[in-house]
Amino acid sequence: EARREKKEIDYVRVLNRVLPEDIRVLAAQPVAEGFSARFSALHRTYRYFFVRGALELAPMREAAAKLQGEFDFRNFCKIDPAVSNFRRTVLSATIQPAAGGPGVPEGSESPLDVFEFEVRGTAFLYHQVRCMVAVLFLVGKGLERPSIVDELLDIAKHPARPNYEIAPDGPLLLHDIGYEGLAWGYGTQAAEELAREWARAEESLVLRAAMLHAKRASLLRAAASAAPAASAAASLASSHKGPAHVPLLERPTAASVEMVHAQAAERAGRKKRAAAGDSEAAAAT
Repeated sequence: EARREKKEIDYVRVLNRVLPEDIRVLAAQPVAEGFSARFSALHRTYRYFFVRGALELAPMREAAAKLQGEFDFRNFCKIDPAVSNFRRTVLSATIQPAAGGPGVPEGSESPLDVFEFEVRGTAFLYHQVRCMVAVLFLVGKGLERPSIVDELLDIAKHPARPNYEIAPDGPLLLHDIGYEGLAWGYGTQAAEELAREWARAEESLVLRAAMLHAKRASLLRAAASAAPAASAAASLASSHKGPAHVPLLERPTAASVEMVHAQAAERAGRKKRAAAGDSEAAAAT
């Protein structure tokens, strides 16, 4: 308390003086000695941004709701050999118009409408959010039913994750981390400077998007006025489909948790035996 009566160091300002321009501290707060930024967190919120495209949002929302609760999420992550408990609690999982992004007008069906998958949980596994999004996208494309989430959460029936490509990392944002009893002391100057920098970046991206939109519209108009033969060829090309979708539950599976752990133990054993051999050789010389 005596230290608190003294003028607190402006850590936000001090740290920002020595950090690179693309890394900014916005707030600081004294904490107890045993505090851990990772393990003291009560919850974390991720947002994954995407455009509507041809996705059907209603079945995606139905599937997302099934992710809420405490489950074994081993089929929604990349298995980490150091992890043995795959039960995690998802507090909420929703799909909604992107917060702070371009507004989605009521009744709009534009493929360029921007949405976000927001998921809050107490903790997450390696690549868990991106795996969730990958499955939701399959549901949105009509390639899987929302019930696929129930199936993948049934570890007794499906003890290993089917092979599927996880969603890209670019649109994933760690939006918030919640702690108990922390009253952040924000640096007003730092917040204002960052807000101005983000405003400049947003303006540049908006203008870039407008340019791309204009060029795309011009290209489509030119294509529409092209010769009928060219249109027929384009139609034939667009009708070509890629490989047929193989349902997730019919696909080969990745290594099970038990297999990953066994492989990790075998590697550790080989490393230990090799180290012991090197020690013996050194002692002999």
